[in-house]
Amino acid sequence: MLVNVGEQMMTPATPLAVRPRVADKSTDRRVRPWPPVMIRDFLRVHSSEAIHVSPDLRVGSIIDFLAGSMTAVVTVTDCHGNLVGTVVDDDVMAAIGEHGVQVLDWPISDVLTLGRPICNISDSPYIVLHDMLASDQRRFAVRERGMIVGVVVRDHLLEFAGT
Repeated sequence: MLVNVGEQMMTPATPLAVRPRVADKSTDRRVRPWPPVMIRDFLRVHSSEAIHVSPDLRVGSIIDFLAGSMTAVVTVTDCHGNLVGTVVDDDVMAAIGEHGVQVLDWPISDVLTLGRPICNISDSPYIVLHDMLASDQRRFAVRERGMIVGVVVRDHLLEFAGT
């Protein structure tokens, strides 16, 4: 199985040292030996988006954004720009399932997840997948230069790893 990441072709389940050269009739593409595949490559392929909002914003105002992609994340920050927590579509759906549609009128701070695991954009997908499986988490927020820039999803990493 080949995974296209930008202009590079990667064979996920084969270690870098033994990956064969991939011949393509239109262009010659090889797995890049350096830099290694990183979480940033998944954000590029899966178009992860992040928006930053205040804790008093209503859930209903961000529902369309979250419904647009399973890799969308809302980062909730306080007035000083400090991270309070993150919200993904699963958080909103769980709250709606438990309390009904009135959740849409609640402040976003009532449905956010405190302490969602965060990985760095330069982390190895294999290490992040291991951490996801060990902690039974489906999504990790992704940080770049101190800001949350997206979410990486376990299913995407499993597909990459060939399991």
